[in-house]
Amino acid sequence: MLCWLAFSGLALFVPALVWAQDEDAAEPELAEADTETADEGPAPTDGAAAAPTAPDAEAQPKTGVFSDPIPTPPNADENTIAELAAYQNATLRYIDEVSEYRNELRTAVLSEYDAKLKSIDKVYAGELTKLRDDERIQRTDSIARLERFLEKHGRNETYAPGVLYRLAVLHYEKADEEYLSADPSTLTQDYPDFSKSIGYSGELIRRFPNFPQADGAYYLLGFCQLQMDQEDAANDTFMALVEKFPDSSKTPEALTRIGEYHFSRSQDAIQGVGSEVTWDVAKSYYARAVAYGPDYAIYDRALYRLAWTEYYNEDYDSMIHRFIELVEYADQVPKGSSLRQEAIEFMAAALAEEDWNLQDTIDRDPDFGMSRFNKYLNSGQDFELEVLRVYADTLAEQARYDFAAEAYEALLQRDVCNPENPKIHQSYITALNLSEQREKAVLVQSNLDAIYGKTSEWYKCQEQNGNLEAIAYADSIARKAMMYSISTYYTQAGELDVAAEEALAKADSARSPATQAELQAQHDTTRAKAIEVYTRTAELTQGFLEKYPNDQDVYLYRYILADALYNSEQYEKSAVVFDDIRDLSDGRFRRDAAMGSIDARSILLYQGVEQGQVDPLGLPPEDIKTLYGRGAVQASIVPTYLLSELASEGKGDQAAIEAELAARDGQKAVMRPIPQETQRVLDARDKYAEYHLDSRRPETEEPLEDDYEYLNALTYYHYGDYEQARTRFGRIIDQHPETDFAVVSAGFVINTYQEEGDLDKVAEISDSLREKKLGTGEGTSDLDTKLQDIKYSALFEKARQLFDAEQYAEAAYEYERIADENPTFDDIHLALYNAGVAYERIQRYESAMRLYKRVYTEYNDKPEAADALYRVGVNGERFFDFETAVDSYLELHDSKRQTFLDHPERVTALRKAAIILKYTESFERAAQLMERYHDEHNEQTDAPELLFEACLMYEEMGNYSKMDKTFEKFRKKYAGDPEFRVFTLTSYVKQGDYFNKKNDLKKAKPFYEKVVTVYQDSPSVGGTKANYLAAKAQYLLADMEFKSWSKIKLNGTLKQFKQNVASKKEGSAVVAQKFNQVLTYKNAEWTMAALYSIGGMFHNFASSMEQAECPPSFDADTCDGFLESLLEGAFELKDKARENYEAVVQFGRDNSIVNEWTRKSLNGLNDIAPKEYPMFEGERTALTQTTTSPAGLLRATKSEGEQDVEPKDVDMEDK
Repeated sequence: MLCWLAFSGLALFVPALVWAQDEDAAEPELAEADTETADEGPAPTDGAAAAPTAPDAEAQPKTGVFSDPIPTPPNADENTIAELAAYQNATLRYIDEVSEYRNELRTAVLSEYDAKLKSIDKVYAGELTKLRDDERIQRTDSIARLERFLEKHGRNETYAPGVLYRLAVLHYEKADEEYLSADPSTLTQDYPDFSKSIGYSGELIRRFPNFPQADGAYYLLGFCQLQMDQEDAANDTFMALVEKFPDSSKTPEALTRIGEYHFSRSQDAIQGVGSEVTWDVAKSYYARAVAYGPDYAIYDRALYRLAWTEYYNEDYDSMIHRFIELVEYADQVPKGSSLRQEAIEFMAAALAEEDWNLQDTIDRDPDFGMSRFNKYLNSGQDFELEVLRVYADTLAEQARYDFAAEAYEALLQRDVCNPENPKIHQSYITALNLSEQREKAVLVQSNLDAIYGKTSEWYKCQEQNGNLEAIAYADSIARKAMMYSISTYYTQAGELDVAAEEALAKADSARSPATQAELQAQHDTTRAKAIEVYTRTAELTQGFLEKYPNDQDVYLYRYILADALYNSEQYEKSAVVFDDIRDLSDGRFRRDAAMGSIDARSILLYQGVEQGQVDPLGLPPEDIKTLYGRGAVQASIVPTYLLSELASEGKGDQAAIEAELAARDGQKAVMRPIPQETQRVLDARDKYAEYHLDSRRPETEEPLEDDYEYLNALTYYHYGDYEQARTRFGRIIDQHPETDFAVVSAGFVINTYQEEGDLDKVAEISDSLREKKLGTGEGTSDLDTKLQDIKYSALFEKARQLFDAEQYAEAAYEYERIADENPTFDDIHLALYNAGVAYERIQRYESAMRLYKRVYTEYNDKPEAADALYRVGVNGERFFDFETAVDSYLELHDSKRQTFLDHPERVTALRKAAIILKYTESFERAAQLMERYHDEHNEQTDAPELLFEACLMYEEMGNYSKMDKTFEKFRKKYAGDPEFRVFTLTSYVKQGDYFNKKNDLKKAKPFYEKVVTVYQDSPSVGGTKANYLAAKAQYLLADMEFKSWSKIKLNGTLKQFKQNVASKKEGSAVVAQKFNQVLTYKNAEWTMAALYSIGGMFHNFASSMEQAECPPSFDADTCDGFLESLLEGAFELKDKARENYEAVVQFGRDNSIVNEWTRKSLNGLNDIAPKEYPMFEGERTALTQTTTSPAGLLRATKSEGEQDVEPKDVDMEDK
């Protein structure tokens, strides 16, 4: 909830009392106080919200194309970038100069205005001062005369009431004037001294209650009391006025004063100053005041305060309606209302509160936003637009930009002709951007020209109203918005294109058809989106150029237009624009435009070939071969040398190729006409050379003139125009003899003469070319290079086929052969990797490791390097080279290279390393890796188990400190998870066992107690394993009691002996009860242990009595009797021990269980009844209290024959 106290400083309606010249005294009236100068209300509480104000458009940071970097054209050189930066800096300086000029002009106008006001004030100041002095003298004289009148004539009913009333009013004016004109440093109080006015008005009311203007006297008295901080007295006075004069014109104002009294007290109470909140009381008086209708002076203030009380009562609905009434009232009366703007602002602020219902648990009401706004303000009244503007600005100031954007959008739709709409649109766009709706923001920006352009409804409205400044401003932001939108769309389209190309590249390298299809679909979708955005860019840029044809950046935008047309696959249009840029300007875009023209016309040519409208001879050689391979062209149109390459490569219809080559054998080439589409490509390439555009290329880019010259020469060769071909090939050879182009060109030159049958010329040109020493000396002919590539590509394919045929040894040999014979082979890393896979299939793990190592050491920049390293680890395990396996797994996991980080088995590698170390008994390192696995890969399902396994490693090492610390870490994270209840219980048991083995029962006991507590909280969680652990812990706690009990000895004096027997007897009941608690778990093993231990307790008691000695004070006869009585007691105890031992043995037989407790019970029975329970030599075991091993990580380890079963036919309570 907003704190509204900051907005509650309203005027308390200071009265301006005037002296009446007629017989009847004038009544004091409430002035229409200005809230800017009225009495201040309570100060804002902490956290009070400031009144919402509209954002200052002048204060907004400069945005748009001028301050944003100008988009740099593709392939722009350093000079171009520097020129763009210089241009932008100049533009920003220009903007700053214009802004400074405007500020200076504004300052000059305001200064002249202030001077004019001062001159007017000077003219009237003297006259006003004289009038005030005259008024003061007359008032003083009137007071003296009236007071003398009272002294002379007394308080008679005829004249005294009027005189008293006039004196009260005059003294009010006198005190007020003296206070206002006094030196502030001499004042002793913060208000005028109205005590005389209070005295006279009070006397009038007491003496003459039926005075016709008594209501005015009451009001004056109450007002003066209020001004002198006598709030309670003032309220009583106003209450009396209301009661006595319900029909008085002062009654509505008095009701308002009473409402103010309770309003102020309620405010004090909620701020901790007072103790009573009486909003309902204040509301009732305001409502009564409002009920008098809008004709009294402060009707609007009563409405305003009534709305506030409804707010404080959390009645938002009524509050909004009251504010609406106030604004409607202000708009209907000629004088308006000074509270109108505050009502608008408070309405907007209230509507901007998310949660009106503070009683529910919802932070934001379902109808929050424009839905709620429209519920109250959707009648079409003008003021609703004001509220909506403030509402939208308030939401924006509160950073609720999504709702602010919605409000701005509604505002723009409601008032299409508002001259402020361009500024509102800027706020709308800002809100969209800040609410992450950037695509919509760009779309809105791109439409600004249509919304505010000359053909728009908004423009017509402003033109009719003469709002030329608004039109100019709209044109400015529309222009900037167009520039920004062009830049944004252009950048976005480029990013989409890059993403599409990346998807296509991945599809090309993917092995899985499904992956290829998925990536291809991703490419198609992204590329389609890019085309859509490029099309929008082109449309915007075309519109910008049409509207601003003389813009100083016209060539920049013409280039963007051409590039957007090109990338939106409008190649014909793009080529025309590229040509214009190339031929009409010698600027920074000329080279890029020339390249764009070539690319666009090349694509048009290719499309014409695909559609069967143009022959393919103008295409590059590889494109012709590709089209032939797809069946798009016939062998009869393919140049002879390309048919030969296809034949040597074994591609295409070999029979058709051989037939065509045979048909051409011995025939001379025929010159063909060059199609118009092809000629345009040739001309575009020639233009690049004509303008010497390689001279403008960045140093990082290769020259293109040779490429274009070569392609043109080849095209003329394809069409049989050998003269043109030889001329162009000759230029390449003469100008760049060291290049590969020269080597290949020489071959084509010789071919032309061979095909013409001019053998002499062949010989001549061959000698000439030999003398030129073409190439670098290390280079080989293009044919040799291709043959070598084909050879090794075939070997690679052969190896793959052997692998698919499961001839792994032969496949591995071929893959290794490729790597050894051709170290420059592009896919050598794949050959080595595949060889490793093949060796792995035939279980030659060491050989596989060797090749995998080569991949990730010699070609670690390849994607396969990470997997090769993983395979080294796998094969290291298989080859029992555990050190290498661990090192490889950890290197894979710890590498920061992205391909290693992305490897699917990276996490597995860390786990494998930890497990290997565990089984090689490197417990500490294994524990560290397991804990690290848990911490770094907590999302893995086995992470908790690995952390617990780390605890067990520390246990194996005997490092209790680390075991304890790690158990605590495990329990802190997983103790509350039912899935890990057994692990949690096991951890407590292990820590208890640690101290139990050290006989430190004090430290062991809390752990066992924790097991019991945790289990008892949810006995059903954890199943039989949890039950086993809890039963064991319960047993060991009982066993601790037994150990303490067993230390009681039967000896000493008779008194001591009796005390020890009593302690032993009482303790036996406690011990038995503890062991009986174990039986409640109904766990087979610990049921038997508990029964055995109860028997052992009785057995121990009996043995203590049998071994007892007489007290020293006994004589022989007494001693004999004493020992005989002890033996009788021992017999009874042995019978009880025997019952429990037999119960254990019988329980074991019934459930086919033979374990420690059955054996110990038989020992006890043999000791008690050796004839009935004989034992052979070696079978007897010591009668001691011991515990079994705890449960393992996932299940308990039991001796042969042990099992967890429910006891059968055993009454646990009896036992």
